[in-house]
Amino acid sequence: MEIYNSGSINQAAKNLFMSQSTVSAAIKEVEEELGIIIFRRTNRGITVTEDGQEFIANIKPLLEQEKKIRKYYKTKGKEEEPRIAISLQRYAFCAEAFVQFMRRQTAESYDFKIKECDMGQVIEDVSMRKSELGILYFSDITQKYLEHIFRDARLEFRPIAEARPKAFFNRHHPLAAQTSVSLAELGQYPCVVFEKDESTPMGFAEEVGMNDVFEYARLIKINDRATLYNIIANTDAVSTGSGILPKGYVDERIVARPISDDIDNMHIGYIKIEDAALSDTAKDYIRILKEILKDR
Repeated sequence: MEIYNSGSINQAAKNLFMSQSTVSAAIKEVEEELGIIIFRRTNRGITVTEDGQEFIANIKPLLEQEKKIRKYYKTKGKEEEPRIAISLQRYAFCAEAFVQFMRRQTAESYDFKIKECDMGQVIEDVSMRKSELGILYFSDITQKYLEHIFRDARLEFRPIAEARPKAFFNRHHPLAAQTSVSLAELGQYPCVVFEKDESTPMGFAEEVGMNDVFEYARLIKINDRATLYNIIANTDAVSTGSGILPKGYVDERIVARPISDDIDNMHIGYIKIEDAALSDTAKDYIRILKEILKDR
């Protein structure tokens, strides 16, 4: 593997603090034992054969497993390494909470994972135990539907905060001078929504008050939060959400205004495996997230 990574037997020998002849002999021994040629030697150096590529692919996971075993016994008996995996809908305030969470870490090593995705994926990740936490929201109209989904997946929802839905657009937008806007007014402009499969239930929509997006003549479907902000900051496009726009995490050209229509509040919270105790690391993240949402 060292030869493969460095592209040279001579360099691999130096990296391994071995003689070049010892490394060459070791490779020859493996090739003879397996009956394959891994590397072809030329005047210009070495190339990996087709059998060699297959061999590399087979030994790589073994070497990774060896590292994990060594790490396990090296750290056994010591303080457990902080780890967490979080799946969440695309909220800037969740990213802000994660940054604050990281800044408070004092451990020499940790293993953190944060994944922004649609609601369906959040639910799947937590139910399949790929993530310990899932951050999402539901409205009054989707509550019963999602509670049924949670129950079937043996998940429980814990509320964190409620938010009055807001529309957001760039600060030079014609609607920016108003203290509030209606859904009808928003419908006059391009609407940015997160793309969903045709089979995705309306209860999984991420845009508040936009369940009937087919009524919008101009739709822009995107897949990530950065693209959403870039489009809104540079065009007359609009979207809806919590209206929580943390400074430094959202383009400062974007502003939020309350929606005047009588629509449901957003119930923001987290899901976890039913009856499962949260790790201290997960509790720390939730505590920080609550602090941020309370301040906003």
